[in-house]
Amino acid sequence: MTIIEDGRGSGMSAEVCGEHRLRTSSVSVTPEHYVNHSHQDAYNMLYRETPNVANACFAYIQNTSDTDMVIEGFICRVNGTIGNLEIIEVYLNDNGTPITYSNNTPSSLYATSRKSAQGVFLTGANVTGLTSGDIIERYYLTASNTSTNINFNQDVIIPKGGVISFRAANSGAQVSGTINFNYHNEF
Repeated sequence: MTIIEDGRGSGMSAEVCGEHRLRTSSVSVTPEHYVNHSHQDAYNMLYRETPNVANACFAYIQNTSDTDMVIEGFICRVNGTIGNLEIIEVYLNDNGTPITYSNNTPSSLYATSRKSAQGVFLTGANVTGLTSGDIIERYYLTASNTSTNINFNQDVIIPKGGVISFRAANSGAQVSGTINFNYHNEF
């Protein structure tokens, strides 16, 4: 057994086993919980739009914070004729200046926080003025009375100036839900 001294003269030490593992008794929390509880920097952006053309951009986010924006996932419900298929595509790095949109204000997930999300948050039946960037995800959802919770296999990181957009391949069916995100750099 090896002992690590705390280096501050407190007399506290930690045990390291023969496999070079630190022996601990600790409490673990997810990065999402830590960011929300300790920094009050987690948000939900709600949307409800009826795309009016094919491949309509119904949600657009640009990070203006010096801290990375981390998109955890989103919830989506497609309202229309039950069983009809809608394809939701997620893009990074759209170019252009958004036109025909509504401003959207994300809600803090810390009840008494006075912080606001830092970025450009837009929704619309078709946020125009953009050239699609790089597609990173494609989801096939059927119209139903329930929402689908989509957690990205890898968190999507949006650095300052970066853009993420959500598009519906078809027109006429309402899409509604929530985009979940927070701000943090490496832990």
